[in-house]
Amino acid sequence: MGRGLSEIRNSRNIGFEVLECAVLWEAAGASSLMSIPVQFPSKLVLPVAFGALIAAVTPCIAAEITVSTKGFTFNPPSVNANPGDVIRFVRTGGSHTATSGSNCSPDGLFDAPLNLANPVFLWTVPQSAAGTTVAYYCNPHCFSGMDGVIVVGAGGGPPCDLNDDGFVNASDLAILLSSWGTAGPGDIDGNGVVEAPDLAILLGKWTG
Repeated sequence: MGRGLSEIRNSRNIGFEVLECAVLWEAAGASSLMSIPVQFPSKLVLPVAFGALIAAVTPCIAAEITVSTKGFTFNPPSVNANPGDVIRFVRTGGSHTATSGSNCSPDGLFDAPLNLANPVFLWTVPQSAAGTTVAYYCNPHCFSGMDGVIVVGAGGGPPCDLNDDGFVNASDLAILLSSWGTAGPGDIDGNGVVEAPDLAILLGKWTG
C-alpha cells in the first residue's frame, strides 16, 4: 500500500519548513546551513546530517554510456553525453585503444588500451568539453576506419542545478520538494523516490 494521507501531508509540511529555511539561508548569503539561526525540521535532522557527510563528494546522477569494440569498429560510433557523464569503453575482442583525436592524430585528452589485460576504460566527460564534439579512434586500426565521436551537450549549471539556471539555490530546492515522496525530478540519487538523501546532496552542492 502507498503512504497514508497524513504522512504525505506531514512530508509536505516538512518540505515547506525546509524551503523557508533555505530562503532565509540564501537571503543571508550563507554558505552553510548551520551559519544562520534557523531551526531545521527535526524529522530530517539525522537523515540530512548523515547525507551531508557524503554530499560534498556525491555528484548528481550522471549517465554511464557504453561504447563497445565490434571487429574494427566502435559500437555505437556516435554517442551523446553531458559533462559529468561516464563513457565506458569495453573491449569485446582483439587489441585496440581508445585514443582521443581526429584524422588518426592524438590530441592528448585520453589514450587507453583496450586489450585482454585492460578490457574496460572509463572516461568522465569534463566540463571543459561542454558544447564540443570529442573525436576518438583506435590507434592500430584508425586507417581501417575504427573511430567514433562523443557529442557533448552544453550542460546546465553546477551539479544539482535542477532548473539549469547556473545556480543551486531555493528554486532548485522548490523543485525537489514539489516532488517529495515520488520519483520526480528531485530524485538525485536515482533510487526511485525523492527523500532526505536527495535533499542532503542538493544542500551539499548549494551555490546560493
